Amino acid sequence: MTALVRANVAAQLQNLATHPSVTRALAEGALALHGWVFDIGAGTVETIDHAVAAA
Repeated sequence: MTALVRANVAAQLQNLATHPSVTRALAEGALALHGWVFDIGAGTVETIDHAVAAA
């Protein structure tokens, strides 16, 4: 399940990056996209940045 959640966060980052204003801001270095996966059972947060998600 956790792998599926991570994959969903990565996919949503990729989707967000396709919006024209987001694409422009990313290209200009004015924006960085990050996603978070919160594991409520463990109380941990995992970050997923756009560069990793796009790879």
